[in-house]
Amino acid sequence: MRWPFGHPLGEPFRTEQQRAVLTELFKALYAINEPGEIIDAGFRWRRENYDRYSIAEVKKMLNLGPHIL
Repeated sequence: MRWPFGHPLGEPFRTEQQRAVLTELFKALYAINEPGEIIDAGFRWRRENYDRYSIAEVKKMLNLGPHIL
């Protein structure tokens, strides 16, 4: 992502943004088939709505039990 250097997961203290980045990372781990493949998450620095990324959605996506996260 083209974000400022030192902010690979997003802005400090923006947990919803950081959760969204990690969610897309986990999705990419399942989707990438070739070494070196790049998936553009499309996030824009400070201009994105992260409401659709909830803990429940992450658990559902990863098929985790209720005791995780």
